Amino acid sequence: MEILLWLAPAVVVTTVAAAVAAVAGREPARTPDRETTLARIGEALDRDLPRPRQERRQEPPRRAS
Repeated sequence: MEILLWLAPAVVVTTVAAAVAAVAGREPARTPDRETTLARIGEALDRDLPRPRQERRQEPPRRAS
C-alpha cells in the first residue's frame, strides 16, 4: 500500500482541477426579466386544470383451485 502512496497528490490535484474546470465551464444562470416571468405565470394560471383520473375498481385476482 505504501508503494501507491505517491499517487495520492496526483489524485488530489486531478480532482481539484476537474472541479475547477466544471465550475468555470458552466454558463452563468440567466434570470428572466420581470415581464417574462409574469407572462409565464399568467399563462400557467389561465390554463385549465387536467381532469382527475377516474379510478377503476379492480376485482381481486381469482385463485385457481
